[in-house]
Formats: sequence, C-alpha cells, structure tokens
Amino acid sequence: MREVFNVSELRANQRFLAQELMFRGIEVTLFDRTNEILEATYGDHRELFSDIDSSIVPYTASVIAGSKSLTKRLLQRAGVRIPRGHHFPTEAVDEVALYAERTLGFPVVVKPSFGVQGENVFTGLESVEEVRAAVQAIVNESGNQEVIVEEHFTGHEFRVFLTARGRFAVLHRDPAHVIGDGAHSIELLATWESYRRAHPRINCLCPIALDGEASQHLKRQGLSFSSVPRLGEKVYLRGSSNVKKGGVPTDVTELAHPSVIEICNRALASIPGLPYAGIDFMCGDIREKQDGDSYRVLEINSVPGIGIHMAPGRGRPRNVASMIVDMIFPETIGGRRDAAWAA
Repeated sequence: MREVFNVSELRANQRFLAQELMFRGIEVTLFDRTNEILEATYGDHRELFSDIDSSIVPYTASVIAGSKSLTKRLLQRAGVRIPRGHHFPTEAVDEVALYAERTLGFPVVVKPSFGVQGENVFTGLESVEEVRAAVQAIVNESGNQEVIVEEHFTGHEFRVFLTARGRFAVLHRDPAHVIGDGAHSIELLATWESYRRAHPRINCLCPIALDGEASQHLKRQGLSFSSVPRLGEKVYLRGSSNVKKGGVPTDVTELAHPSVIEICNRALASIPGLPYAGIDFMCGDIREKQDGDSYRVLEINSVPGIGIHMAPGRGRPRNVASMIVDMIFPETIGGRRDAAWAA
C-alpha cells in the first residue's frame, strides 16, 4: 500500500523536484518515509529518488564527487585550474601547519575532504595557530579524517549548476554580512536581518550565524559582535559563502561569460557519467573571459542544493528542477514548465 504524503513535508531539494515531476504528469509517491525515498512513475518508466539522486547518477561518480581530493585530481587532469594545495590526515596536524607556512604561505584555506554545504570550511587563515585550530575544529565536529589545505584564492564565489544536456544557471554567493547604520551593533543588525528573512520566509535566505567562526572572522578585522559599523559600511561575518550560515545567493545567469560555462562543462565531464552537478567557481568578474590564472574551480557537488536557484535571495528564479527532470525523464520534456516558471 502506497503511503499518502504531503509535498510540503519534504525537504527543499525533494520538494522542488517532486513539484516539477507532478507538473509533468509523473506520479510521485512516498516509497519509504524513514529513508526519505520517493518513487516516480511515468508509464513503464519508474525511478526511486534519494534526495535528487536517481538511477542516472553512477555510484562511482557520486563517490568521487563526494571527495574533494579525488575531484581535484580529475579536474587537474582535465586542464581545469584548481587551488594549489594538498590533502593530509587530521592526525598529521604538524605536516598540515608546515605545508601551509612553508609551501603555500598565508593566507590559506583548511576544509574536510568529505564535507557538504560549506560546513567546517575555514578561509583566510593567517597563522600556524589558526591552521591548527581549524584542523582541531574539524576533528571535534566529525572525528579524524582527511583534510585539505590550499591557497586562499582572492575572488568572488559562484555556484554554476549545469547538466550534460547543456542547460545551466549561475549564482553569485556572497558570505554572510551586515550593512551598518552608524547606530547599532553587528550582533543587533544580524539579529534583525535574520528575523526579516524568516518573517515571512519567501526564499532560500537563512539566519546569519553568530558563532565562533563569525567571532573569529570579525576579530581578524579588529571587530567584535558589539562593534558599531559606520552608515553604509558592509561587514562580513565569515569568509565562506555558506548559505545555511547566512550567505546571500544572487542569480547572475545572464551575466556569465560563455568561457565560464565552457570551463564548468569540462569540470562536469572530468567525472565520467556525471549527468549534472553544482560547480563551485571563483573569479574576479563573472562577466569577463576566464583563462590562465583568472579563476579557480573549488569543487563539484553531485547532489547540489537546488533551492538556492529556485528561490534565490536576489534575482530571477531558475527552474533547475526542470533541468534535472529533463535528464531523468527525457520523454516528458514537452511538458516542462519553463514558460510558466519564468512568468
């Protein structure tokens, strides 16, 4: 017996996907509530979904994409520019610190090789002590594992979602920040902004996290939560653009230079069989041609968050759920809702 369920019960990724599937006349049921598995049926074509994963995503491809160190090796082989760096076990913290100081030079980035949604990514580290503290924070959160230490590339961070069919959407991801009014503290400004985002919540914007990482980032700027920024002053609370911690995604699809998409297509093809992905791309200006040393590809996400495109903090929504369904149920492409979505 198939279980009755409400689409609104699903997490964002599956909710947007299920809505697109049903719009095309594909029957969607809840196969297993505990493991959050959906079943989608169109004629004789049946798929089971874990998050947005289905039968078209090869297991090997998803495993490789889940490892930042393995992904970097394939990107490098494909001629895609990646940040200089190396991976180490967390137990080798002395080697991590020595490599950061003597081989890369500060500032550096430290992050887990296996991680999602920008969690435990420490950017702009300026000393051996900060590198050691970052490694310890990763261990405290997830236990001993593999970490990557790499150069801190200066630029703006973008998320490029694209499919092997050539459809794409591009976001600029700005780290969590506040704009000063000359009268109130950073903490109060962030609290007000977090409240505004949730009342009502109409897009993917999340509360601004006032945590230890934010405190440390402010400290590097000579600030604290109690500091009062000048009128119009933009103050960043972290270096990473993690949307769950308060980052702001803005759609810039129409601004992206064709070279950006060409590079990201090469990145996608570097993992054989991967049908679509979210590519983390850094550069100075997304509107300019990218070549040589002007950009870096940070990682490839085989199960990217699609809510940031479907309901961005700013800019035009992009129906990336439709792009995914095109890949899984190509026989329904004539029923996609692109026109209705754009309207």
